[in-house]
Amino acid sequence: MKNITGLMAAIIGFLFGAVLQRAGASDYDKLTGMLRFTDLDLLKMMMTAIGTAAIGIYMLSRRGIEHFTVKPLQVLMMAVGGLVFGTGFALNGYCPGTGIIASMEGKKDAIIAMAGGLLGSLAFAFARPSIDKCLARPDYGKLTVDKVIKKDPLVTAIAFGICMIATAVLLNAIKRR
Repeated sequence: MKNITGLMAAIIGFLFGAVLQRAGASDYDKLTGMLRFTDLDLLKMMMTAIGTAAIGIYMLSRRGIEHFTVKPLQVLMMAVGGLVFGTGFALNGYCPGTGIIASMEGKKDAIIAMAGGLLGSLAFAFARPSIDKCLARPDYGKLTVDKVIKKDPLVTAIAFGICMIATAVLLNAIKRR
């Protein structure tokens, strides 16, 4: 069963990568256009994918087909990680997924960005014990939105998914005007 699950993950990952590539997610101008809010096509595609995935993952989890773990809410760690990720994204115009796609297309800037990302990951792995001591507090535990609002996780995921997809549709309608 684990091999089938791994195979399914590989197939889904390949298909998602192909969709990203066809949508232009490996195009530097399209990505920076999204970050500047001048071209919202990728944003709409990502919002639709996130909304669909949120619903799908929780449905699979409810049926016992998929399991995922919630990581502790460590605000400082997340803020620093988000700052590093966002800075890298803004400077080179690629996130890890789009960088891989652009690298496979032979784009030199993406290859350099991915090499930098790998070196940064390696540096983080070595520095992790020291970073944990500084940034792991405060730790709010495994906090989730459904626990905070005291609603069923699947209902929360469906509401979130619908909001994401509806926002993408609304952005599309606004663009047509």
